[in-house]
Amino acid sequence: MYFKNAEWIVAPDAANYHKDSYFEYTAVFELNSTEDVKIYISAYSDYALYVNGKFADAGIFDGYEDYQVYDTLDLSEHVRKGINTLYIGEYSLGTNTSTVRDQKPGIIFSIYEKDKEVLFSDTKIKGRRNNHYLKHEELISGQLGFNFEYDANIKELVLTDTVLADKEKHLFPRPVKKLINDNKVTGELIAQGIYKEYDESLSKADRIFKAYLSHKIKEELLKEKDNKLYYDVRNLNCDGVYLLYSTNGEACGFLNIEIEVDSETEILVGYGEHLEDLRVRSKIGGRNFAFKYIAKPGKNKFMHPYSRLGLKYLQVHIKAKNAVLGDIGIIKTDYPLTDYKINITDKLRSKIWDISVNTLKMCMHEHYEDCPWREQALYAMDSRVQILCGYYAFKEYQFPRASLSLMLKSLRPDGLLELCPPGIVSVNIPSFSAVYIREVYEYYKYSGDKEFLFEVFDGLKTIVKSFTDRIDETGLIPLLTDGPYWNFYEWAEGLDDNDGLDSGRRLEGKIYDSPINAFVSDALYCLSEICKVIAPDEADAYLDLKNKLNEALHKNFFDKETGLYLTKTTHSKPLHNLSNALMLFCGAVPEEHKAYVREKIMEEKLIPTTLSMYIYVFDALLEDENNLNWVLEKIDDVWGDMVLKGADTFFEVQSGAAAFDNAGSLCHGWSAVPVYVYGKYLAESPF
Repeated sequence: MYFKNAEWIVAPDAANYHKDSYFEYTAVFELNSTEDVKIYISAYSDYALYVNGKFADAGIFDGYEDYQVYDTLDLSEHVRKGINTLYIGEYSLGTNTSTVRDQKPGIIFSIYEKDKEVLFSDTKIKGRRNNHYLKHEELISGQLGFNFEYDANIKELVLTDTVLADKEKHLFPRPVKKLINDNKVTGELIAQGIYKEYDESLSKADRIFKAYLSHKIKEELLKEKDNKLYYDVRNLNCDGVYLLYSTNGEACGFLNIEIEVDSETEILVGYGEHLEDLRVRSKIGGRNFAFKYIAKPGKNKFMHPYSRLGLKYLQVHIKAKNAVLGDIGIIKTDYPLTDYKINITDKLRSKIWDISVNTLKMCMHEHYEDCPWREQALYAMDSRVQILCGYYAFKEYQFPRASLSLMLKSLRPDGLLELCPPGIVSVNIPSFSAVYIREVYEYYKYSGDKEFLFEVFDGLKTIVKSFTDRIDETGLIPLLTDGPYWNFYEWAEGLDDNDGLDSGRRLEGKIYDSPINAFVSDALYCLSEICKVIAPDEADAYLDLKNKLNEALHKNFFDKETGLYLTKTTHSKPLHNLSNALMLFCGAVPEEHKAYVREKIMEEKLIPTTLSMYIYVFDALLEDENNLNWVLEKIDDVWGDMVLKGADTFFEVQSGAAAFDNAGSLCHGWSAVPVYVYGKYLAESPF
């Protein structure tokens, strides 16, 4: 209805600037009233909207060419009677990443005053490439896409008529709320001084990371006049001034810079979560967490609304000997949520709950994210933890439904989900698709949304069939090795695919492990339970498959000598706590062995579980609620350790920033596990 007259349009030179390119569109429209004025808008891969010269909103829900999501924005507070000006900025990523896939650039919009359409996108709209953004194509990371370089001094291109984009209309309303993005956060200055360049030929991130820094006492460097800080180091031997800002905890938002300079000035900005190197860790391996802004003489106000940063710190290098500083920080972008605090009398556990909830919030924007800083990617396994914890923390169902729907729309020809929908990456983790079935089942259990089961039912059966078709004469599913599969379960020795495909090499022969079969067994159980609700005649068939798979699991992986379970059939002894917990979780352990296996898990003599997979260990142990004290004390120990380290969000793994060659995330959604345990077992009114 809203886009009957509107067309997908692009700037005329978009064909030559598809990848990592910025465009801008402008028009005027006339209103008789300022009441009930709305714009309906979609774009690839992002947009920023300005009305009458002021920022109104930004941020699309990224989807697919056949699932183009549009926003409905109320413009009433931004418009006036008579003539109004509209400006739309568009960013085209133009490549596959973990967050967005390569699609055709374009925007489409329509503005209504009540029921009257007053403006819509067609080739009469003027557009051009935004040449202030320099073509550079330097990746932040393969997960996030590109950083940017912006020159405020460049003369703008001439506006011309737009052209029709090569896109069909497949438009759907936004399935989640818009982010709240009007809260400006000025960073707290925690260190400052002068710097000298180490090597200007390096990347932006490396220049920040390797520059020579000389600390100066704040009062020595910065003076105040008219309520503004300024500096003047023209008498010092340096290239400029560095400023280190803190957001006072994990934060997400758009970069915001306000500064006044005498001449054209290069400003480098690095961001991150770590100060272990006594500066922001802007350069990590091939990752470049840095941007460049070239200021024009005079006052500069710059906000970059096309990249959401997850960070704790900003490091700013101003290549000028004198400047007047305005606000430097971010415009926060938070998803609107209502917290449901449970009554926890223990102070440590109450703190763990609060930090876990904050971790969840920092990993919820358009969809669930593994982490806000390094990847911002949606994974089925990670999101299972996030969604389940969110039921207790927020009692909210719109957001999980949208993410679950988005994931299923990525179904591949091999019957598995893309690893990071709606993006496309080069590898796939098979077990994550099996976990997706449980996510859907749990969504129904908590929300009661029967309609959603009908929507996804065929897709669920396709995923399960992709696994059960691989069951061979052993009754098991061999590890998937006939494609770019990564047989990952957790960041623990032997469970992160050291025997599998990590760099494109193929495994020789068949290998069997218990985790993938346990995950599929659980998926069969969940699908059987879903069938009982919407297709009762099919429930027994899936339950029968589960029981047969469980028999094969016990037969092939049970080690009689130890009474525990192997991870791989090629192993000579049990190695992993997680493998044994998964056998309990999926029901493959005969009743007479369960108490013993739980006891041995709690002794922790095998390779311990990591943060992401404790949810399976705890569920396996809490089939017997006599183990609740052990579980609570384990949370005290593991998560309490991060609290004592000053965490305001919980880490990817316990070693924190040092993990993954110094790229460890300090905010990871999968680490919010305590919310589920506390909510289910300590709350007065659990679900």
